[in-house]
Amino acid sequence: MSHVRSAPAGKSGGGGGSTPAKRGRPFGSTTGSGAAAAAAAAAIGDAAAPAALVGPSLQVLTAFSDQNNKRIVLALQSGLKSEILWALNALTVLSFKEKDDLRRDTTPLAKVPGLLDALLQVQCAVAASNIIRNFSFMPENETVMVQHRHCLETVFQCLEDQNTEDDELITNMLETLVNLAPVLDLRIFSSSKPSFIKITEKRAVQAIMGMLASSIRVWHCAAAELIGRLIINPDNEPFLLPAIPQIYKRLVDLLSVPAVDAQAAAISALYNVAEVNMDFRLKLASERWAVDRLLKVVKTPHPVPEVCRKASMIVESLVSEPQNRMHLLVHENTFAEILTSEGKYSDTFARILYELTARPSNKVTAGQAIWGNIN
Repeated sequence: MSHVRSAPAGKSGGGGGSTPAKRGRPFGSTTGSGAAAAAAAAAIGDAAAPAALVGPSLQVLTAFSDQNNKRIVLALQSGLKSEILWALNALTVLSFKEKDDLRRDTTPLAKVPGLLDALLQVQCAVAASNIIRNFSFMPENETVMVQHRHCLETVFQCLEDQNTEDDELITNMLETLVNLAPVLDLRIFSSSKPSFIKITEKRAVQAIMGMLASSIRVWHCAAAELIGRLIINPDNEPFLLPAIPQIYKRLVDLLSVPAVDAQAAAISALYNVAEVNMDFRLKLASERWAVDRLLKVVKTPHPVPEVCRKASMIVESLVSEPQNRMHLLVHENTFAEILTSEGKYSDTFARILYELTARPSNKVTAGQAIWGNIN
């Protein structure tokens, strides 16, 4: 996506929960800054508010008819600067929706055929990326976007070009992927759908790994979250497996970063990867320093208690592998300390200690117990 730098459109936030949540707030949030509020007001026709979007103030209602939707697509395709700026302003308003906004006049992509294609051809890439990111917040747009190969190829190409593209453009594209990840199937890159950029599953994963290795916190946090969401889909796992060693090392490294958001992103990803991949569990348990970092997260108060809970559950998943017993026995005293001092996680560590000490060889002991009952 080649681009001409447009006016900055605001930075994004981050968030997470026990279920995949949309990241941050769509561009245009009135809680973010006065400039964003002025932009929204100007775009819907408030003459008293200054224009703060990519073009002049826009006289347009938020409830567009089908005719207006077609006009937006035609304006984007026209190549005329004034028409493109008008369309981008309109879409910035129409694609924005507050988290608690109950209005019914949102603009599902399915109602505007050709809109994504037209956006991808616009030269004002930063403004277009804001709109694509905003659309990814709407659940009704997920299916259209994850099945649009050209859109996904463009997004991943932007990630590949992180060293040359605009930082805001990269952030928007990365957060778009995080929003879509729970329903994204990487096999689309080997499907029969027309390809414009020839992105493959391998290139897509390499682009994500490039973001994970980045020194920019918002990027490596989002990349960790993206990996954790992608691997939940069994169809994506084969494409991520070759990168598991690098994923493992980087996620464990992030556990030692003082920033709580980096720890939260790493724990969330470690939890999901450990749940689905046995080799990952064996590798994680075999390195004492990695388990030590997990236990430190459990023992250190975190502003999001769910992070500590998931860290303790990761340790429990490691104990489920009999091959890990000898590696984890060296942490027995620490497990006992947490059992007696951390009430929230006492049940989890009671189970961990039981697995380690009361059942020295899980599978064999279980078999002996069954035969003993029969006798």
